[in-house]
Amino acid sequence: MHRQVRGRGAAIRHTGGVSVQPSATEHRRSPAARAAATAAQARRPRRRGIIRTPVGLFLDVWRKSDRDRILGLAAENAFMGVLTLFPTLIVFAAVLGQLSAFIGEENTEQVKEEISDFLLRVLTSSAEDIDRTVRDLFDISGQTLTVALAIALASVAQAFASVINTITVAYDLQDHRGWWFRRALGLLLGLGTIVIGAVMITAFVVGPLLGRADEVVARVGLSEEYSFIWEWIRFPVAFLFLVAWATTLFHLCPDRQDRWRAGLPGGLLTSVLWLAASLGFSSYLAVVVPRSPVLGALGGGLILMTWFYLLFLSLLAGAELNATLLARKAARDAERAAEPPEEEDAERATR
Repeated sequence: MHRQVRGRGAAIRHTGGVSVQPSATEHRRSPAARAAATAAQARRPRRRGIIRTPVGLFLDVWRKSDRDRILGLAAENAFMGVLTLFPTLIVFAAVLGQLSAFIGEENTEQVKEEISDFLLRVLTSSAEDIDRTVRDLFDISGQTLTVALAIALASVAQAFASVINTITVAYDLQDHRGWWFRRALGLLLGLGTIVIGAVMITAFVVGPLLGRADEVVARVGLSEEYSFIWEWIRFPVAFLFLVAWATTLFHLCPDRQDRWRAGLPGGLLTSVLWLAASLGFSSYLAVVVPRSPVLGALGGGLILMTWFYLLFLSLLAGAELNATLLARKAARDAERAAEPPEEEDAERATR
């Protein structure tokens, strides 16, 4: 049984007859304290300039990220992501099985090969065990394994509920939504991520859903000489889809009501960091793995965990950017509301 009393200006919890006073660290880590620190940071005068403005924003995001401990939050998400990876692939394979009715068995097999090649490109040959497991999951995906699929869906819901919690922390909020609501939302976001991933790989990476380059330009009435347009434009289009989905995550995960476009800066940053982390990590592994006995011994598990860590760290960095910009906007709105009408009219006249 827990109860609280006030003593010497601080809350004291009584648990089983023992009085426990919250530490200073607990107060600093509370959502209200972190939100107050972010608001105070946003109210500070800032120097303007081409260089000073982005540098000041970077430092504000850095300080806020340190308060929110996003390195630890990203590790939490990465651990859950690795645990959920193979159950997620079961669901992913089921989605591809449904797409095979539209794109054909041959194209479905090609998509599976592209996924396998992608894992080997990003994680290098040290992740061959992971690649072999993925292929085995795809091979048995045609069987209707109801129990396995149910467990996989529950794992996806739990993993994305963890993402919801960490993004909520990055926004300095206390999530008042219920346990079941967060799991249901996590399941929807997880399934959405799987479907969008399957469609993006099928349509823009491999190409069979919309056709090859010459087929696409023929459908819009252009000659085959313009096929290079689709070869080049499909990757920017895929990137825009990536930005849109990351922005949607920032719109739905926090327990607050904001416009969808308020999450665009973080969505853009996250997408850029996702690509940079994947390409950079892949290049790093291509150089280091052949010369490192440690990575060779630990194999794909450590590599996969590190890659997931970088991806979730990028996601939380985008959330921190959005939260910082929202705090600055709230500070500007508060300043305008506090201005006398005469000063406000004079400021408009000068503009």
